Amino acid sequence: MGQKVPRDEDGLNQILAYVKGDVESLDEQNDSVSIEVKDSNHPDIWSVEGIARALRTHLGIAKPKAPILSGKSGLRVTIDRKLGPIRPFIATSIVRNVKPSENALKSWISLQEKMDLTYGRKRKRASIGFYQADLIKSPLRYTVGNPDDTAFVPLGSTEKMTLREIVEKHPKGIEYSEIISSFKDWPLLIDRDGKILSLPPIINSNDLGKIGSDTRNILVEVTGTNVETVGNTLKIVVAALAERGGKIYSCTQSYADKRPKPVITPDLKSSFKDLSVSYANRLLGSTFKPAETIRAFVRAGHPARQVSKDVLRVESLC
Repeated sequence: MGQKVPRDEDGLNQILAYVKGDVESLDEQNDSVSIEVKDSNHPDIWSVEGIARALRTHLGIAKPKAPILSGKSGLRVTIDRKLGPIRPFIATSIVRNVKPSENALKSWISLQEKMDLTYGRKRKRASIGFYQADLIKSPLRYTVGNPDDTAFVPLGSTEKMTLREIVEKHPKGIEYSEIISSFKDWPLLIDRDGKILSLPPIINSNDLGKIGSDTRNILVEVTGTNVETVGNTLKIVVAALAERGGKIYSCTQSYADKRPKPVITPDLKSSFKDLSVSYANRLLGSTFKPAETIRAFVRAGHPARQVSKDVLRVESLC
């Protein structure tokens, strides 16, 4: 956040009220706090990084700003048309120069689990994968594989298993098997050398899909059945990694259908809406002046400027 926060429960609850958060437990000895965030409409604050970003603007520590795209990663993904009825969409990005502490890794995994469970509808709509980018060769193929003929070592295991064995025996496979088990072929993410990155949305491979404190460059991948959810999920995750000093680089997705051009992700462009201050006052029964309204938007994380006597242009950051 760039500023010390209160160390007592009452003081923390006072500032956390803005993000609809409450202190669940406070461990003064280990200098840690567990927070329950009750705002289900803002997945961008379902992480330590997201909470810190929101509180910085609310408390006036910093002005709101969108994450910055540092350049192109050079990584390409080709998407097999056979994925159409199974899990058709993928979005990827590489975040470079991260130096994840133990706390950072815990925060990212926690965000991944929360996003998969709620926003991703228990991985049916969208799911997230982290990989060691330095071990992966472009282009990647997002394709399908036969459940009985394709095998790799899943995350947390030491033995190679077929896709069907993973679904029948691995804890994550058992938990999420219903998403893909009814299909003849199952999703696979494979690199140029034929190395399997994952069986989306079930499990990563143990070698490429395991990140730790020594990981410096992370490939973030989101697959799913809804293109908007997939894209938004990727933006939220890479923004969290960027809060820890990472640099965001785009990737290219090429679909094997009639799309006119490849899809570049993440899309970090802001959106804009015009607001009539007088109309807002009538709805709220308030008497806000344009300058007051601008300050309120900025505290809420939305840059705004006056474009006419009564109209503000409000920016929604990605």
